Amino acid sequence: MTPALAAIAAVAGAAALVLAGLWRAQRSAAGRARAAAREQAGRLRETVEQLERSEEQRRAADVRAGAAEGRARAADQRASDAEKRAGEAERRVGEALRRAGEAERRAAEADEVRAVWDLERVRMEREWLDVVGPGVPLPVPWDGSLGAVLATELAIIREVIGTPSDLDMDKGPRSLPPPLAAAAARLSVEMLRALARSGEEMTVRMGGGGISVVQRVGAGEQPPDLSELSEVARRAGFLLSVDLDPAGATTRLEIAG
Repeated sequence: MTPALAAIAAVAGAAALVLAGLWRAQRSAAGRARAAAREQAGRLRETVEQLERSEEQRRAADVRAGAAEGRARAADQRASDAEKRAGEAERRVGEALRRAGEAERRAAEADEVRAVWDLERVRMEREWLDVVGPGVPLPVPWDGSLGAVLATELAIIREVIGTPSDLDMDKGPRSLPPPLAAAAARLSVEMLRALARSGEEMTVRMGGGGISVVQRVGAGEQPPDLSELSEVARRAGFLLSVDLDPAGATTRLEIAG
């Protein structure tokens, strides 16, 4: 081998060695790169798995929160329904108490009315018996009404004073509270007695919420003075008026509220 060929062979061998070293270095670097890539891929997979688990946990938490919210709404609705039922029950109790109170009030008022008219009956019976003697029944059946008071009083007037009268009873005044009923009875009696003193016939009519008495008044005469009785009637909440017309005088006691 010539020196030139030997030199070329040496250079080729050196180059081969260098190339082999470079190849081994490149293989080593590639291996490390593949290992790093695999490691990074593993970390990415773990991250993705963690994210998926977190998302599942979030969805589960949302489901639980939705269920809790639904239960809360249901509880609120039940509470609202219970409150409405309680309010309705309270209203019914209040209404029942109101009706009971109203019934009790009406019963008490009815007792007072009966007591007032029982007292008026006792008075009328006493006055009637003082006139006609014991054992004589009232001239009209007693029904606890203002009409019975008027009829009995006119009978007493005919017996005692002799003043003739005629009574026409239509639909009488509406039911009055006991104090007003007693006042109406007493005012009616006093009015009839004051008018009867003239001796002129009285035409008495009860109806239209009051009592009217028509009585003839002679020429130049004046009807009985009822000013004091009118003032008493006014204070009791009634109206007593006297009107003069060609047929005579009309006295009216308004007793309906």
